[in-house]
Amino acid sequence: ELERERRRADEAAAQCDALRRDAEAQRGERASEAARLREQADREAQRREASEAARGEAERELAALRGAGSVHEQIVKALEARLAAADTQNQALRERAEQLQDAKDAGAGSAGAVGAEFRRNLEVALADKAQLDIELFATKQQCAALEQRLSDALKAGGGGAPGRGDP
Repeated sequence: ELERERRRADEAAAQCDALRRDAEAQRGERASEAARLREQADREAQRREASEAARGEAERELAALRGAGSVHEQIVKALEARLAAADTQNQALRERAEQLQDAKDAGAGSAGAVGAEFRRNLEVALADKAQLDIELFATKQQCAALEQRLSDALKAGGGGAPGRGDP
């Protein structure tokens, strides 16, 4: 009977040892799994941080492009206003030159002093007109160059200028 009790005790001890080894193995597996999950969580956190940084950079670039577009649009509008003013002034000079020419034609038989004054006035008007034509051409060139730069900047940014019909 003592022998049988010893065998039972040995079997119980063996079972306890087996259970302890199983528990230790499971604890090791859980620790390995926990370490693997921590590493995976760290990688995901790094990916998220990189994604957030890239998104922030993209938002800053978009804001810069929108700001640049706004500045370019203001410059273009200012140049267009200058063009309109130059066109108006040019038209006024044309009308003045025509008036002077009409006066010249009407006063062809009048005294030489009137003719000399007319020539001076006509020369001044024609010089002013020529200067305005030069300024108008330069302003139109500037406007075209700025519109091209704006278009290029908006195309590079993937957006269009609102209300301007640009792609």
